[in-house]
Amino acid sequence: MTEHYVRYASLAANLQPPLTEYDLVTALTSHFSLEIQRAMLAANLRSTQEALAFLGRMQSLEKVQENYEEPRRNQSLKDIERRQEQGGGREFRETPREARHVRYR
Repeated sequence: MTEHYVRYASLAANLQPPLTEYDLVTALTSHFSLEIQRAMLAANLRSTQEALAFLGRMQSLEKVQENYEEPRRNQSLKDIERRQEQGGGREFRETPREARHVRYR
């Protein structure tokens, strides 16, 4: 994310007349996903330094989330494989049960 921002910020530096810091941040906000856009708007970023610091934090949060999800994903795959080995690949379904209804007077 930060690399993308830096790339387009350096391209915008060549514009005549040059953009203000705030205009640049506002314009580059639309280059990101909707969730990131909302977070950037909520953070009320005013300068490139603030935007880069914010995007760096977002990248680190995504990295933490990936590290958290990966072991869970691997465990889920192991669970599925184990169920298929035990059940021969058939689906487990509940057997129908009869129920009597009781009326109270």
